[in-house]
Amino acid sequence: MPGNFSAVVGKWAADADDAIEDILRESTRRVVEVMQKPRSEGGDMAILTGFLQDSLRVSKTVMPVMNRQGQKYTGKQIYFYDERPIEAVIATMVPGETLYIGYTATYAWDVNYRFEYLFVDLAAQQWPQIVKAVESEVIQKRGLR
Repeated sequence: MPGNFSAVVGKWAADADDAIEDILRESTRRVVEVMQKPRSEGGDMAILTGFLQDSLRVSKTVMPVMNRQGQKYTGKQIYFYDERPIEAVIATMVPGETLYIGYTATYAWDVNYRFEYLFVDLAAQQWPQIVKAVESEVIQKRGLR
């Protein structure tokens, strides 16, 4: 009988660890989704050509910096945000790791603060509610309660 109890507790602990990773990753993905949601779809992201939205970068080692010498916004080209590279990094996160999320467009700060779109701040403010919602979903899905 003690062996069965140990096995049950061991499985529950392993499932709980997996659930914590799922909560971290899905919550992070959703915060990025909120940050990137265009005003035309009920979000706070200003989108004219898509350059600002497409300039989002994530890193586990350093904060992405504004790109002053690379690709420049010309106002003539349309850009399309592809979330797959962002989600690929998020999918490898583990609890305790830091993930740096930032925009490389040189005017990102101005749009967020000077023009008061606040897409970064308003998404970050939702972190506690997002985590709580994701936690409930993961616990229910995994049957941990």
